[in-house]
Amino acid sequence: VQFSQLDFSAAIIEGANFQAMARENTDFRSAQISRTNFSQALLDHCDFSQASGENTQFRSARLNYSQFKQANILQAMFTKAELNYADFSGANCYGADFLRASIDQARFSQANLDATLLQDWRP
Repeated sequence: VQFSQLDFSAAIIEGANFQAMARENTDFRSAQISRTNFSQALLDHCDFSQASGENTQFRSARLNYSQFKQANILQAMFTKAELNYADFSGANCYGADFLRASIDQARFSQANLDATLLQDWRP
Protein backbone atom coordinates (compact mmCIF):
# COMPACT_ATOMS: atom_id res chain seq x y z
CA VAL A 1 0.00 0.00 0.00
CA GLN A 2 1.43 3.39 -0.95
CA PHE A 3 0.59 6.52 1.03
CA SER A 4 3.35 9.04 0.37
CA GLN A 5 3.60 12.71 1.28
CA LEU A 6 1.07 12.51 4.11
CA ASP A 7 1.00 14.68 7.24
CA PHE A 8 0.98 12.80 10.55
CA SER A 9 2.63 15.67 12.45
CA ALA A 10 1.69 15.65 16.15
CA ALA A 11 -0.60 12.66 15.54
CA ILE A 12 -1.06 9.91 18.12
CA ILE A 13 -0.42 6.70 16.20
CA GLU A 14 0.70 4.48 19.07
CA GLY A 15 0.43 0.78 18.31
CA ALA A 16 -0.42 1.37 14.63
CA ASN A 17 0.71 -1.13 12.00
CA PHE A 18 2.39 0.42 8.95
CA GLN A 19 4.37 -2.72 8.13
CA ALA A 20 5.59 -2.98 4.52
CA MET A 21 3.79 0.23 3.50
CA ALA A 22 5.31 2.96 1.34
CA ARG A 23 5.23 6.34 3.07
CA GLU A 24 8.01 8.32 1.41
CA ASN A 25 8.27 12.06 2.14
CA THR A 26 5.79 11.75 5.00
CA ASP A 27 5.73 14.12 8.00
CA PHE A 28 5.76 12.40 11.41
CA ARG A 29 7.17 15.41 13.30
CA SER A 30 6.19 15.41 16.99
CA ALA A 31 4.05 12.28 16.48
CA GLN A 32 3.58 9.79 19.32
CA ILE A 33 4.79 6.48 17.88
CA SER A 34 5.15 4.07 20.83
CA ARG A 35 4.81 0.41 19.78
CA THR A 36 4.12 1.44 16.16
CA ASN A 37 5.27 -1.10 13.57
CA PHE A 38 7.12 0.36 10.56
CA SER A 39 8.98 -2.89 9.79
CA GLN A 40 9.82 -3.40 6.11
CA ALA A 41 8.23 -0.05 5.26
CA LEU A 42 9.57 2.32 2.61
CA LEU A 43 10.15 5.54 4.55
CA ASP A 44 12.83 7.43 2.60
CA HIS A 45 12.90 11.21 3.17
CA CYS A 46 10.45 11.05 6.10
CA ASP A 47 10.63 13.48 9.01
CA PHE A 48 10.40 12.00 12.51
CA SER A 49 11.93 15.07 14.18
CA GLN A 50 10.75 15.46 17.79
CA ALA A 51 8.65 12.29 17.51
CA SER A 52 8.44 10.29 20.71
CA GLY A 53 7.85 6.69 21.53
CA GLU A 54 9.16 3.48 23.04
CA ASN A 55 9.59 0.09 21.40
CA THR A 56 8.87 1.37 17.90
CA GLN A 57 9.71 -1.21 15.22
CA PHE A 58 11.71 -0.20 12.13
CA ARG A 59 13.11 -3.67 11.34
CA SER A 60 14.32 -3.94 7.72
CA ALA A 61 12.70 -0.58 6.92
CA ARG A 62 14.18 1.78 4.36
CA LEU A 63 14.71 5.19 5.99
CA ASN A 64 17.37 6.75 3.77
CA TYR A 65 17.63 10.55 4.16
CA SER A 66 15.03 10.53 6.96
CA GLN A 67 15.18 12.96 9.88
CA PHE A 68 15.05 11.97 13.56
CA LYS A 69 16.33 15.28 14.96
CA GLN A 70 15.52 15.68 18.67
CA ALA A 71 13.34 12.54 18.53
CA ASN A 72 12.80 10.58 21.73
CA ILE A 73 12.84 6.99 20.43
CA LEU A 74 13.69 4.76 23.38
CA GLN A 75 14.40 1.08 22.67
CA ALA A 76 13.51 1.45 18.98
CA MET A 77 14.37 -1.53 16.76
CA PHE A 78 16.31 -0.58 13.60
CA THR A 79 17.66 -4.11 12.98
CA LYS A 80 18.74 -4.46 9.32
CA ALA A 81 17.22 -1.05 8.48
CA GLU A 82 18.65 1.19 5.76
CA LEU A 83 19.48 4.52 7.40
CA ASN A 84 21.93 5.99 4.91
CA TYR A 85 22.20 9.77 5.28
CA ALA A 86 19.61 9.74 8.11
CA ASP A 87 19.97 12.48 10.74
CA PHE A 88 19.66 11.56 14.43
CA SER A 89 21.17 14.84 15.70
CA GLY A 90 20.17 15.43 19.30
CA ALA A 91 17.93 12.33 19.36
CA ASN A 92 17.49 10.19 22.45
CA CYS A 93 18.17 6.68 21.13
CA TYR A 94 18.60 5.08 24.55
CA GLY A 95 18.51 1.30 24.21
CA ALA A 96 17.90 1.36 20.45
CA ASP A 97 18.99 -1.64 18.36
CA PHE A 98 20.90 -0.89 15.14
CA LEU A 99 22.12 -4.48 14.66
CA ARG A 100 23.22 -4.97 11.04
CA ALA A 101 21.72 -1.63 10.01
CA SER A 102 23.15 0.31 7.09
CA ILE A 103 24.15 3.74 8.44
CA ASP A 104 26.44 5.20 5.76
CA GLN A 105 26.80 8.97 6.27
CA ALA A 106 24.17 8.97 9.05
CA ARG A 107 24.52 11.77 11.62
CA PHE A 108 24.40 11.11 15.37
CA SER A 109 25.69 14.50 16.55
CA GLN A 110 24.75 15.06 20.23
CA ALA A 111 22.50 11.98 20.21
CA ASN A 112 22.10 9.87 23.35
CA LEU A 113 23.38 6.42 22.41
CA ASP A 114 23.54 4.97 25.94
CA ALA A 115 22.75 1.22 25.97
CA THR A 116 22.40 1.35 22.16
CA LEU A 117 23.42 -1.68 20.10
CA LEU A 118 25.54 -0.63 17.11
CA GLN A 119 26.97 -4.07 16.36
CA ASP A 120 27.71 -5.34 12.85
CA TRP A 121 26.45 -2.15 11.23
CA ARG A 122 27.24 -1.61 7.57
CA PRO A 123 28.54 1.52 5.88
